[in-house]
Amino acid sequence: MPNTCNYYRIYAYCLTKKLRSLLPKRGIKTTKYSEAKLGMAAGENQAEAMPPFPLTDLPDDLLELVLSELSGPYLIHVAQLVCKDWKSIIDRPSIWKLKCLREYPNVFFSLGGVPEDMRTFYFKNPLNRNLIKNAYAMEDKKHWDVDGYCDFEIQTCFPTKAAGSDLLKIRGWNGGELKCWATSYMWCGKMQKIDLVSEGCSEFLLDEIRPDIDISEWYAGRHDCGCTFVLEVQLLGADETVIDDFSGEWGVVQWKGRAWHQVSHKFTGYKPGVRFIKYTHKGKDTQFWAGHYGPKFTGASVRFNIKK
Repeated sequence: MPNTCNYYRIYAYCLTKKLRSLLPKRGIKTTKYSEAKLGMAAGENQAEAMPPFPLTDLPDDLLELVLSELSGPYLIHVAQLVCKDWKSIIDRPSIWKLKCLREYPNVFFSLGGVPEDMRTFYFKNPLNRNLIKNAYAMEDKKHWDVDGYCDFEIQTCFPTKAAGSDLLKIRGWNGGELKCWATSYMWCGKMQKIDLVSEGCSEFLLDEIRPDIDISEWYAGRHDCGCTFVLEVQLLGADETVIDDFSGEWGVVQWKGRAWHQVSHKFTGYKPGVRFIKYTHKGKDTQFWAGHYGPKFTGASVRFNIKK
């Protein structure tokens, strides 16, 4: 017996999003229901409003296609709890392959094939996300290893200005508040090491495909104090030997600071064997002032560049 509450919610969603376009092609007649009726069908105690064509009567391949329209987390945490038949379908590799091919089409074209474990790849796809955790200081210093004595201060840089600097405006950003780390009069640095295999990268990807790796970060000084910002990124092998690296130092002159600048670099044509990426950044002011007059930085990013 299906879980009634979850069943009706999923039924209403699937019917409006996919079922109407699919069923007529299979020669099955269906009725257009008003939004009000569909809303009733989604309720826990409105079984009498349920449309006459139940999802459980669909052939498995068609039901799989319909369920694949749901988000991955919703499939795992809600849909598979409806009944054993639905769980069996959601456990199939084919439904996750369908979702991956629909949502990440260019990934598989670039890889020249599909991963064996499609479900794991769907949730851990390293080719479609920033591999840096806590890039915008929203979790204080979580996921970062802080070097020695470090007096970081967390400041908001959007939608309000960080102290002494301009508003950080990132094109297309609609995620709400942004924060940054502000440094002091001594070197303030932190590091994050990315285990690429643990993040879902295959050895075939890293050794044969070797897609470009884009790195970037935003930094800003204060208008009233000079400062220095340093970024170093290393591509490491399994034994943590350096295969390739990028580093740079940027200075901000007193009374000419406050604007945000983006540092970026592309690793391309690197040798096989990369297994880790070590990302380190640090900064300090140039006048040894008490407080947080050093550079601010945020938005660290490490992404594979998959060409269309």
